[in-house]
Amino acid sequence: MTKEQRRAYMKTYRLVHFEKMSKCAEIYRLTYPEKMAVYRKNYCLKYPERNKASAKTWYLTHPEKAKVKNKSYQQSQGGKIATKKSNAKRRQFGFVPLNKWFEGSEAHHINKEHIVYIPKMMHKTIRHGLLEDRNMEIINAIAQSFLKTNEIKLFY
Repeated sequence: MTKEQRRAYMKTYRLVHFEKMSKCAEIYRLTYPEKMAVYRKNYCLKYPERNKASAKTWYLTHPEKAKVKNKSYQQSQGGKIATKKSNAKRRQFGFVPLNKWFEGSEAHHINKEHIVYIPKMMHKTIRHGLLEDRNMEIINAIAQSFLKTNEIKLFY
């Protein structure tokens, strides 16, 4: 049997025995979830253009589900950080954090590249602007103090 004959035979076999094969595949997926996860990851890395095309068609055919999925991602911690990075890039600022994000914090640019996460209340207390160099010495002193001690101190 040649390669082409084998392909044709398997194609017809899959069409005739679709239910049987799908049940076997389902059982395999449920039995070996770790193997399937590794397989999917390797497949996505091996064929990125197929993965992009598949994702694009899914988003176009399921707009409501895509909207819900995007909204839930935007509200997650990873989505919030990604949005902040995107906004910083758009504003031509860098986004190199000097400490970790925590609940109730905001990112404060101490210069055009580096940020420090400080409490929102502390960040909003002093009006400042990096591009105008308005009150930056004061707010940077507060941010530096917080970075060293993790205590809220106001210098005005």
